[in-house]
Amino acid sequence: MLYALGLAVAEAVNRGGSISVEEAEAALSIAAPSVQRALTAMNTVAILGALIPLADSAPHYYILLLSLASGLMLPSEAARMMHEVAGILEKYWVELGERAWPLIEAVNVYANLLRRHLMHFSDEEIESMKETMCSILEKLGGQLRVVAEAYALEAALEKGFEPCGGGEPMGKAKELLGELERIEREGPDGQAREWVVARSPVKLEDVRRCREKFEEVVRMLRGELAFSLARYAMNNDDLEAAKKFFEEAAETFRELEYWFNYLIDRSRATRCSLLRAGSLEEFKNESKMLEKIWMEAEEGEREGYWVPAVPVLEGKAAILAEYLVHLALEGRGEVSRLLSEEGWLFAHFPEVGVAAMLLLRILGAEVEEPEPREIAKALRGAGFEPAFRPVFNVLMGLQPIEYAEASCKKTRRQRPGSMPSRARSCAWRRSCCRSSEMRCFG
Repeated sequence: MLYALGLAVAEAVNRGGSISVEEAEAALSIAAPSVQRALTAMNTVAILGALIPLADSAPHYYILLLSLASGLMLPSEAARMMHEVAGILEKYWVELGERAWPLIEAVNVYANLLRRHLMHFSDEEIESMKETMCSILEKLGGQLRVVAEAYALEAALEKGFEPCGGGEPMGKAKELLGELERIEREGPDGQAREWVVARSPVKLEDVRRCREKFEEVVRMLRGELAFSLARYAMNNDDLEAAKKFFEEAAETFRELEYWFNYLIDRSRATRCSLLRAGSLEEFKNESKMLEKIWMEAEEGEREGYWVPAVPVLEGKAAILAEYLVHLALEGRGEVSRLLSEEGWLFAHFPEVGVAAMLLLRILGAEVEEPEPREIAKALRGAGFEPAFRPVFNVLMGLQPIEYAEASCKKTRRQRPGSMPSRARSCAWRRSCCRSSEMRCFG
């Protein structure tokens, strides 16, 4: 009902009606939970597309919506549209800078595009996003600067970029973890309180609740930064440090009662132990932890500890894949039963499911071999270079050779991002409407 109100306001704007800043803020605030709890990425895309007309009236709240959605695994068209809209909002940087807190969300949008959606952009666009993110960061100070630096550093750690302002990534991250602990102890200053109010249903005058929410958000950010630091250590072959930081992140999320984040980080710590195993017997012994993690995930779902939104379902798919591998290693005959009950997760997240099915076959489990089309879809989600896709499709028997020749010529003519802005916007909206059976606006 509340979300429908937001769409009605957006439609009124599309039809030429006027709307106050307060009305736009209210509609976008109402839509925020829908973005966070959407069951599919395309549902999130549909929400963002329908509410674009409100961006001019309340750019600060629309950038918040983009920030909330940018953490999801989005299709190429949605990620590119998010980049485009963020670029359009650059004309409001002065206004957004006066409020200060929207700039944190702008940094987070660019950081997430770099962390999660790199494959959808050209090298030039990636460099431009990094420069924009770092320039926005320079406009911030105080506690908000510390928070924004953490967002930006997560992208640098996970993707191997030089951090904004330079410096050695691991040392900078450890220093920033200390800074986050410091501002958590201090409590929010005036600008940080405004940010907390924008992000959650807390009133500015409720000082105690503002402080509690601020502490929760900063502690969560500490957990996320520890997770990114663990991934950096893992990418640099320091499995011992990676396990330590994954465990640190898991403990932080356990304290916050963010149970699914806790399980994911425990899963990653277990992976580090498995990679360090010196024998098959040690590997099997360490893999027993995967069964405990799966059981905890099942219990958490039964008890309603989390909402089954896109990030949670994606995480559950990864935990399921690991547990199935453990069962196959043990030679237990539960793989087929579990796939029949939970295999729908792999259909939604093929990059997880295809890899799991291929590994299970290698381990001797009686599972179906993925079809070429499924492998192609999984590689698309995993960041398969678009220029190579025509050749891949021909090799897999999915397309005739003529298709590859035509596609290669088209790729040479049109680099990523060359579609006119208006055309991309219209195409994205049509995609939104098709995916959600909504009527298109405009």
